Amino acid sequence: TQSTWGDQKSVVPTSWIVVSMSLFAEELEGDASLSPSLPSFSRPDPAADDDFDIVVGARSHVENVDRAVVEEVPERNNNFFVNSFLSNFDPAALRKMGMAGQIGGTFTRAICWKVFLHILPQSCSLLEWQHILREHRRRYASLVQTLLVNPAMSVKDLDPSIHNPLAPNAENPWNSYFQDTELKNEIRKDIDRTYQEKDFFQNMLIKDQMLQILFLWCKQHPDISYRQGMNELLAPIIYTLHREKASPADKGIGPEDLLYTLSDPTQVEADSYTLFSTIMDYGMAELFRPEPNRRPPPRPTDDHPLSLSPLSLKAQMQKEKPVPPPMSAVLQRCHDIYHKYLPFADKQLYDHLQKQGVEPQLFLLRWVRLLLGREFHLEDVMILWDAMFADYNGEKQLSFVNYICVAMLIYVRTHLLSRDNTGCLQRLLKYPPTEDVSLLVNMADKLRTTLQEKLEKQEKEEKAKPSKFSLFGHKSSKPAKPAAPIITVADVQRQLEAVNGRNLRLGQKLSTVINVLQSELTDKNSYDEDNVFKALAELKQIKDVLIQRLEDHPSLYQDDRSPNMEVPTTLSSASSPASSRFSSPPRDVVEMSPSTLSKTSQADLSPSSTITAAASPSRPVSSTYLFADPLSGRSIAHKY
Repeated sequence: TQSTWGDQKSVVPTSWIVVSMSLFAEELEGDASLSPSLPSFSRPDPAADDDFDIVVGARSHVENVDRAVVEEVPERNNNFFVNSFLSNFDPAALRKMGMAGQIGGTFTRAICWKVFLHILPQSCSLLEWQHILREHRRRYASLVQTLLVNPAMSVKDLDPSIHNPLAPNAENPWNSYFQDTELKNEIRKDIDRTYQEKDFFQNMLIKDQMLQILFLWCKQHPDISYRQGMNELLAPIIYTLHREKASPADKGIGPEDLLYTLSDPTQVEADSYTLFSTIMDYGMAELFRPEPNRRPPPRPTDDHPLSLSPLSLKAQMQKEKPVPPPMSAVLQRCHDIYHKYLPFADKQLYDHLQKQGVEPQLFLLRWVRLLLGREFHLEDVMILWDAMFADYNGEKQLSFVNYICVAMLIYVRTHLLSRDNTGCLQRLLKYPPTEDVSLLVNMADKLRTTLQEKLEKQEKEEKAKPSKFSLFGHKSSKPAKPAAPIITVADVQRQLEAVNGRNLRLGQKLSTVINVLQSELTDKNSYDEDNVFKALAELKQIKDVLIQRLEDHPSLYQDDRSPNMEVPTTLSSASSPASSRFSSPPRDVVEMSPSTLSKTSQADLSPSSTITAAASPSRPVSSTYLFADPLSGRSIAHKY
């Protein structure tokens, strides 16, 4: 809604037009008792323009809210701006003051943040800063005109039967409008919960500005959109800019009203968007990026690698193994702080937290994402931000917050070392108030120097280790990681051939055992007890090979009954992993004769005992293993 206000056009929020219309209706009904928080205005002359009167009421309401914001700010003093920016501009000195927490009362915190974050380049003159800020503000105005579209106006000249709120057409602009409305409602819920203890954030003007800033940023970044916590990052920015905005009395300070231009009260919303967008570009947006969906591991099936059938091996080779998704940016940051920095800073504290099973993401995720915005009072948060921004030197992320987090852990180490898992989490999720947060900044600055020295020393030690020669004669400081095995179709074919060869050998062995048992039990009036027990032991060998308890070795097929039988020398690679898992430990040796072997009970000899048969004229000494048959309970021996 636009109306002529003096000599220029004035834009009034639609919500305030509605408020003023309701007040206007109340006065028409003769209700003179209005809410003290809302403006009251007298009924104008009937001949006057009613529309203009409504705009006057809305403008009055906005000015009342603006005065409520200004009343929270102490009297402005521009001496620091004159001395530090106009007389002698020294960016290094400003950064030192930011690290020391000394720019809070200078009324130039917002300007310093723009300098620290390179929005206002240090290489440019102060007059060039004005042009740079105007360009940022023009971009924001362009976003407002482009993204905040009223579908009722955009479909004026279109077919109303197609372009209307109820039409299901995909190109209908009303569809986008409804999606934007849902996004705004989601943002509004979090804004209503932002710093509820402060009256500043309960003003509708501030809420509307925060809503519009967050909405426009989300429309510019649809891959991330809105995530809970972004409102907490915007709150200190808009609070600082409102407190430090210039007044008409500040005109004339600096060339071409420099101070008034840098802190223009009519451009608070645009400058807040510029600062918020810049912070998000410096690594904060990635911390809000949603994690990729992680699929649960598949169940073992016939075509899954966990199956032991030969057909599953072939099916496995025809499928590509899924690559696990990389760790998200916020979890990687939490991991580095907890597992990389903390052990070097305080090994005892790190070991205690590890022993208690304290997961870093439970508390560090909120610390890092919100830049400690909910761990301290708002004034202390802005002091910490002064240091974080002053430390920024053009890297991809605001890294100083990592060292502040380590300092915070060490600051409460005495309490943490005396608590269990629950007590540690209670303390970390509700951090105790700190009398002076500058102590944490000083600790973090010293920790950074110490940690960087230790990390550099560790890298030098790794490089100083004796190098090893590779296969090509080149030196390598670190042993090369074994390459991941590449399984081809030829490998699968060889495995299938090995399995078939094993089955053939076992079949031949089984045929020999059957012939022995048939000859002993049916063709003779009395059977040789040794031959029967040996045949039973060989049956157990076949069973153990099939269930992969024994390795498929040529010695298993050597038999004094058939000395001329060919024994294949090809070994099955498929059974070697299983056989290695069931390799037998050293066994005890017991001297027994074949006749006493059958009389020995299971209690006398354990399955892990080794039996050496006594020598006889017709039979050489042989080593025999004793196993307990789970079905009959008898001890069965077989020869090696």
